[in-house]
Amino acid sequence: MCRLMGFASKVDTSINEIAGAHFPQFALLADRHKDGWGFSSDSELVKEIAPARTSPRFDEVIAENEKAALLHFRFASTGINVQESNSHPFMRDGISFIHNGTIKPADTLNQFVDADLLAKTTGTTDSERYFFAVLTQLRSKPIAEAFLQTVRNIKETGNFSSLNAMVLTPQFYIVVSEHDNSRIPKEEPADYYRLSYKADSDGVIVASSGWDQTDWDEIPNHTMMVVDRTTLSRDFIAI
Repeated sequence: MCRLMGFASKVDTSINEIAGAHFPQFALLADRHKDGWGFSSDSELVKEIAPARTSPRFDEVIAENEKAALLHFRFASTGINVQESNSHPFMRDGISFIHNGTIKPADTLNQFVDADLLAKTTGTTDSERYFFAVLTQLRSKPIAEAFLQTVRNIKETGNFSSLNAMVLTPQFYIVVSEHDNSRIPKEEPADYYRLSYKADSDGVIVASSGWDQTDWDEIPNHTMMVVDRTTLSRDFIAI
């Protein structure tokens, strides 16, 4: 289980600035989701297996000015190693991806990944295979359609707790809210899988729950939000 945050902006800004005054509360979630953290932007990928709040690099990257970025705190699923190759974001060909949830067993996703791409996976997570399934669909479809078709394919298997995920490309910031609330871990609150967003004329930010998100709007379950990074227009698509 993990915590997700991402944004797209017309102006250069840092992720902690656009998140607002309560960002330190979000950062505290890394004390529980402590099995590594990662950050990606158009020009950078940083991944560490140390908890975010013990890393000097974390303080640096959350203050960097970008026009878009993804941030991930990892709480490793049982049986999946804590190692850098299993940390998010996963990035390939200018596209980065983060996920919160479990798809079991991970190799059920192999059917959705082209063999040449499957051979290029470096870790053992379901999340990396989820990303490579999107990349497989991307060979014949635009990114939003590729992401949507992948989610629908995995939904048909029924073997998941949450498919909540974010994709960042040079043109789009896309968020999927798709989860089974009957499979929330027993120790977590009822809104654990909720994803919410805040938007204005300069930017759009989306994040997982567990901190003060007063005045944020929920992305309904079974919904994809597609943000055009040039215009910041938002389309909501039923999954």
